[in-house]
Amino acid sequence: MTSISTKISAPSKVGRIVSLDLMRGWFLVVIILDHLTYFPNGFAFMTGDSRLIVTAAEGFFIISGLVLGLVRGAKLRDKPLMSAAKLMWKRAGALYLTSIIATVLALLISWQFVGNPGVKMPLPDAHTDLFVLGWQIITLQQFYGWADYLRLYALFLVVAPAALWLLRRGWWCVVLAISGVVWAIAPRPVSELNQPLTWQLLFFMAFVLGYYLPEVIQAWQSRPISWRYRVKQGVVGLFVVTLSLNVYAVFVAPGLNGDLNHAIVTMYAEIAKQLSKLDLPPGRIALAWLWFAGFYIIFRRYEDSIVRWCGWLLLAFGRNSLYVYTLHAFVVLGLHLVFAPDYYTTDVYITSFNRLGEIPGNAALSIGAVLLIYCAVKRKFLMKIIPR
Repeated sequence: MTSISTKISAPSKVGRIVSLDLMRGWFLVVIILDHLTYFPNGFAFMTGDSRLIVTAAEGFFIISGLVLGLVRGAKLRDKPLMSAAKLMWKRAGALYLTSIIATVLALLISWQFVGNPGVKMPLPDAHTDLFVLGWQIITLQQFYGWADYLRLYALFLVVAPAALWLLRRGWWCVVLAISGVVWAIAPRPVSELNQPLTWQLLFFMAFVLGYYLPEVIQAWQSRPISWRYRVKQGVVGLFVVTLSLNVYAVFVAPGLNGDLNHAIVTMYAEIAKQLSKLDLPPGRIALAWLWFAGFYIIFRRYEDSIVRWCGWLLLAFGRNSLYVYTLHAFVVLGLHLVFAPDYYTTDVYITSFNRLGEIPGNAALSIGAVLLIYCAVKRKFLMKIIPR
């Protein structure tokens, strides 16, 4: 391990990776559309509607850990550890405070509209002991609204400097081992309260990769072009096959007759049960990394075209990701209070043709929400207050 530490002591020369900004922007668009739940809106097959085994949330956390490991780790290797630690703790404090304020505001607003079908449930009782509720909120035991993942990111940032201290000594195995133990001891089934114990593994796997990204890139580029091509083809192939099978099992097979389709639906229901989002078992972690790699290869390959056609939106979101994520929570909350989502649908998406007439209105609401957040980004609305 000591030799590794010596080998990586040089400062990183990796610049900003535009594809990661684009991907993070895309994941945020998916999160916004899925949280709005205006079905049918014409986007379900594109976003996965939060029904696939892997969601945009996993990709969002992988990118967050990866970028943090690169920007606060690899690029600051020649700086004192406390320089990076202070930046991460300052960020953690800002996100913690934002998480608390977002929860309090969401509760205060929702309590004014009790009985409104658009209020997110379950809603804590407004007549509960406010001191107890306040203590639960500031200790992150109580969270409400659509920005609950801010608490996860804040918690991960608090302990990230300890991981960075180990990485600077080349002890990446220790970082992954500790993270794996924390993941393993999480009480199962995992509740939302205990979700940080499992999801930290995904974050710190990416954090380690981000720290060693300069070496990973160098090692990758040293391989023959033909070898790299075969690896990328294999990854994209597995990504396309697994994603297609998942889409078929969720959106298509339930609406078709035949023993094969019935068997697919039954088998998928069992697989989905074993790959719980909160538990984050190994199979889901592996698939999350496979799909992330597949998306990255595709975004990297068509980066120029994506920037040309969608960069105005995806880069604006991707480079202000936590601001967008925080703001979307209140856009979703407000829209739901005015236009409560009528999400009722069976699992048989392919036979929901009787609701096609609802698509224009729902699509307009969904697109309008995304554009509203985009306008807020461009005008820097409350950007001095809300972390970016």
